[in-house]
Amino acid sequence: MTWQGAALRRRVTELGAVLRAFGLPIGIDAQALALQSLTAVGIEDAEDVRLSLRAVYARTRPAQDIFDQVYPRWLRGERVKPEPESSGASDDGVETDVAGTSSSPRAASPSQGAQEGEPMAAPSASYSPAAAHGRSPGEGRGQPGMAEALRDAAAFLAALRAGEGRRRRPGRRGDIDLRRSLRAARATAGEIVRFHRRRRRPRAPRVVLLCDFSRSMAGEDPVVLRLAQALVRRSRRTEVFAFSTDIRRITGRLRQRDGTVALQDLGHAYGGGTRIGFSLQRFVRRWGARLLSGDVVVLIVSDGLDTGEIALLRRAMQDIRAAAARVFWLSPLAGTPGYQPVQGGVRAALPYCDAFGDALDPRALTKLVHPSRQGRLRA
Repeated sequence: MTWQGAALRRRVTELGAVLRAFGLPIGIDAQALALQSLTAVGIEDAEDVRLSLRAVYARTRPAQDIFDQVYPRWLRGERVKPEPESSGASDDGVETDVAGTSSSPRAASPSQGAQEGEPMAAPSASYSPAAAHGRSPGEGRGQPGMAEALRDAAAFLAALRAGEGRRRRPGRRGDIDLRRSLRAARATAGEIVRFHRRRRRPRAPRVVLLCDFSRSMAGEDPVVLRLAQALVRRSRRTEVFAFSTDIRRITGRLRQRDGTVALQDLGHAYGGGTRIGFSLQRFVRRWGARLLSGDVVVLIVSDGLDTGEIALLRRAMQDIRAAAARVFWLSPLAGTPGYQPVQGGVRAALPYCDAFGDALDPRALTKLVHPSRQGRLRA
């Protein structure tokens, strides 16, 4: 490794350690992903560097607020403490000192330790996703916003109706229902006063929902789970899969009254790293022949931070695009002000998607099928 590469790696690790002290769930995989993103966008433009690191290290809105407070101070070499201990606290609750003014070991920044030649301890990480986040699958997940999610899912499915089914129902228009007309004529001495009609019921589209439940999406678990439950409740023609470093079908679990059990005991499909390409290709090979067809809508919910091979993701998206009717992608990062699709996974997938939207928007599904209400991003 060149000295430039070693310096970049040390700086990225330092920032991760500082943010980790503020409670952000940053492990070794996030640091590796941050280095990959900087390699992709380059380090010439300071704003590109900031946005890339923010996209990797700050996954939720509260985390982004912390990042925006800490990053400029850390960049200037100031010491940033997670808890104010003296009158030196700033207005936003983050205590700062000019480098070299404090003798407290806890106040020393990682960058100072590196400059003085002290060994830099890498942030600890555990393979267990529950241990890494101090949480267990399904912990603390309620159902706020479910009513709105159900309305959004119903509007989404109605806009994607795939023609008419075989069954018929009474309606003002359609073919004459002679049996019902004659039955009603009994009340008028056998004279048909009004013809009853029936029409074919609109056929609900088949939806395949592929949800990213990797470590980088930990803060958005309730949102993704609520979206999946809403689609399953509104249509029995919906299939849901969870993926992380592997992929599992969870449709049956979501049909239970307590949908949080869907995320329990998923093994490598929950809370680990993010191998989007591998997971999607495994889905295509194992379930594609049975679930993908010309009337199927594929919906992928992920931040696009793929730690696997991007070429593998591109091939999987090609296969899905060729077999499905429409392909949509929702990302929890899309609603961030100034967001650009710089993540490798998003850039590889966008050419094969019909629409791209914000997973955190309460009307995310509706806006996917009404492009006029939301602009489309292209890599």
